[in-house]
Amino acid sequence: MKMRHLQKSRLGIAAFTMLFSFSISSCNNDGCTDPLATNYDEKAKNDDGSCEYEAVNTILSGDITEDRILDAQYEYTLAGGVHVKSGAILTIPAGTIIKSDPNESVAYLLIEQGAQIDAQGTADNPIVFTSGASSPAAGDWGGIILCGKAPINNGSTATAEVGDVLYGGTEPSDNSGTLKYVRVEYTGNAINDEK
Repeated sequence: MKMRHLQKSRLGIAAFTMLFSFSISSCNNDGCTDPLATNYDEKAKNDDGSCEYEAVNTILSGDITEDRILDAQYEYTLAGGVHVKSGAILTIPAGTIIKSDPNESVAYLLIEQGAQIDAQGTADNPIVFTSGASSPAAGDWGGIILCGKAPINNGSTATAEVGDVLYGGTEPSDNSGTLKYVRVEYTGNAINDEK
């Protein structure tokens, strides 16, 4: 009789344990809890490390024709002449590093008339534009060029030596954006013997 009672007790405990384990595992809702991920699961309570993200394009090249916001957790490469076109804003957060591509003949960032740059670093976390060469030196790349619509001291408008775009005009309050706590290193690339 005691043996049978003991077996029933063990069976009862085993059944309870299985039921309890099942209850816990069914309530354990693991998944991706990062809303920025492509596979975000709003029902997940515990992050299981499965979050997936869209690939980030860290190459800046050609024309930027629509608003673009960089992410300071990535290092960007400036490949050749990059033009921010009219109507577009390039936003660069504090702490972002942008290096010139040493394989390009001339790398530069040009903000055309009607475009803007919003690069606001901080004293402790500046934005850095620098050379991508293994042994950086002055003249490794062309720098940042702003081509606004404000009056100039030589005629009403002119064409920039770099990028062959127009600058100058009759709008003294024209605004090409903000550069704050931005460090620009190793610029001054020579276009030719005269420029």
